[in-house]
Amino acid sequence: MFFDPPPYREPALWVRHLFGTAGIVLLITVYLLLGQFHAPWLGEDLRHFLPTWMVFQGQIVPASLSHPDLTPWGPLYAWSAAILGSVAQALGLPFHDGSRLATPLWLALQTGLLANAVKRLQGKSGAIVAAIAALSPLGWLVFAHVHTSVAAASASVAVLLWATTVCAPRRDRLTGWTVGTLLLFWSSGLPGVVLALGALPLAYSRGTTEQREAWTFLFAPPDAAPSHTAPRSAPLGALFRFWTGAALLAGIATVGIFLWNPSVQAWARTTLQSFSTTPEFEGLFSRGGWTLWPLWLVAFWPIRCYELWRVPEIRPVFLWLLWMIAVTLTCFPVGESTFLVLSPPLAYVATLRLLRFGPSTTAAFAWFTLAMTVVLVVLVAAMLSAQLFSWPPGLARHIARATPEFALDAAPMRLATAAFGLLLWAVLVWRLPRQAVRAAAHWLLSVVLLWWLTVSLLYPWLDAARNLVPAVRTLWHNPVVAAHRCLAPGPRMGADLVAALQYTAPPTATVAPDCPLVALRLRVREHTPQALAEWRRWVLADATRGRGKLAEWWVVVPRGATPLATLSDQ
Repeated sequence: MFFDPPPYREPALWVRHLFGTAGIVLLITVYLLLGQFHAPWLGEDLRHFLPTWMVFQGQIVPASLSHPDLTPWGPLYAWSAAILGSVAQALGLPFHDGSRLATPLWLALQTGLLANAVKRLQGKSGAIVAAIAALSPLGWLVFAHVHTSVAAASASVAVLLWATTVCAPRRDRLTGWTVGTLLLFWSSGLPGVVLALGALPLAYSRGTTEQREAWTFLFAPPDAAPSHTAPRSAPLGALFRFWTGAALLAGIATVGIFLWNPSVQAWARTTLQSFSTTPEFEGLFSRGGWTLWPLWLVAFWPIRCYELWRVPEIRPVFLWLLWMIAVTLTCFPVGESTFLVLSPPLAYVATLRLLRFGPSTTAAFAWFTLAMTVVLVVLVAAMLSAQLFSWPPGLARHIARATPEFALDAAPMRLATAAFGLLLWAVLVWRLPRQAVRAAAHWLLSVVLLWWLTVSLLYPWLDAARNLVPAVRTLWHNPVVAAHRCLAPGPRMGADLVAALQYTAPPTATVAPDCPLVALRLRVREHTPQALAEWRRWVLADATRGRGKLAEWWVVVPRGATPLATLSDQ
């Protein structure tokens, strides 16, 4: 059978490298870097690009973090993205391409920490499964290739998980918990601190592994670090105590200094607003269900579910996971990307459970992966068929409405690239040796294949459908707008639209709230013909995107326009 090869034989050396650590690292690298370089897209990409651009403009804690679309995310991701964007711009590359690399860097940190945490318990095979599980949620397939502050928050959660499960002495775990809490504060505000409180029992629980002080790896040179054979009660070196104290004092001083900054105070008060969020359990299943798929299925697999509270390595992390779910529902806005904060502890629990599954269960997951891959490949093929042959007709009409002027270029080359990816996937799946990581490796190969096909076949259409730069630049180049050299965002304008205005503004123009010209995006289907006719009386500059039900009308009107006052009152 496809997933039941002949009796086990020792694989060749090249096969062990290809399907071992080196091969997994190569696949993860391809997955994270492929498709990173594109124009800022509508939605999550532009929304979290806005504070990054503001940091680059000189705001250490950007005021845009107080926007409702960005609450309660903090400036940590924006700081890292702005640094990478500055380096890219110095090398002659677009700023947004460099800043977007912050997402794969944070995800690489999260993956490495989870792999290291599981390796202490399950060895090399467990580390490989944990690395795969860290990036396995379908949500990362969408959000790992755009700007998103969730990447920094989830990596901070991984720091907490690593420090409280790997470090043996309690003082090391408390140090790690403090550092992780500081990172969570700067990545997700006060709700992040509430998330970290659930990990405090982990810091006080008894260590499960016999090992040397883990933080010595980070601060002390090899000759100053305790040896592997040192007893667990050996005193810490002076260098370790110095660096630990310095790190804690620096963190406390940083928080103390910045809390006196008015912009930090405004941002902190904004994060408090999310505590009044009404729990939406429907969102947990509708949005979190597909975002965290298939991690939640493996972690909560009903067979032998007693492992969740009987296995010492799983029970405390599982309890923290339940705490995080409750905090996410009550202290964070409901959104697809928000639930990815749960991915580190969920991946940890899923990994330890997957390694305990029997052969029949792992074989079932392998078959399930194949079936799901076939379904997703068929969906990608349907999207391509709608672009090339206008079939299926309903999907073709949607594509025509969203991008009426789009035409796929270099179709033969793109088809050849996709065919090569399919062939390579089939060969790798066929030659995959029988090993403990087989089911997880199947899923990673399928996710990489799906993203390969998406980039090869659908990326041009996605860029045309989600790129706001052409429409916004049309507004800026209008003679009336060019004469005023400013635009003001209209009421109820999302952070992604404000970011598009900021990033495409000419060097001499600004986006100012007191500008006499106001920019708006009107969805045509949401307004009656009479209302649109009233808007036309005031329009000074305009641009259009899409047509039919998806038509958008970008307009610039004077601040005293009558429809503008009506829109503000709605």
